[in-house]
Amino acid sequence: MQNIKTLGYYIASYMWSDMPVEVPLPAHIKNKSVYIGSAISYYQYKFPVNSLTINLSGLNIAADINIKLDDNEYDNRQHMWHIHSLMSGLAEMVVDSNIPNIYIMCAAGINRSALLCCYILLQYGYSGAEAVRIMEQVNSQRGCPVLTNSVFKELVML
Repeated sequence: MQNIKTLGYYIASYMWSDMPVEVPLPAHIKNKSVYIGSAISYYQYKFPVNSLTINLSGLNIAADINIKLDDNEYDNRQHMWHIHSLMSGLAEMVVDSNIPNIYIMCAAGINRSALLCCYILLQYGYSGAEAVRIMEQVNSQRGCPVLTNSVFKELVML
């Protein structure tokens, strides 16, 4: 498993040039767009007024929803069912909302925000493996890995 801390300079270098990327939803979903990115890309790109921003980093960002979710695998293992409930609830809210543009971020856009994006894809009927594959394709456009946190990946595959 690739630990995020071992990526060092790589993480910092792509964050500064990060741009939000749209997560492909099923073809029949015409009125909603979901984007993933880092906290820095949130400030670099302006989203339409009718957007919902979800920040999972715990950083002090003027988002609509701010949740501090740790990226520590040991802590995540202890609380994985709480994380599952939180992600399921947030994903259901996103899918059921009438808000057309959803921006999901954490510090780097690799684990926490990718986890929520996977849960959104699960809500639309994708399997865990399909959701991870889609997010790998999305994050490859951003030049970064996805779900390096093994507990998060395990939650998606439940």
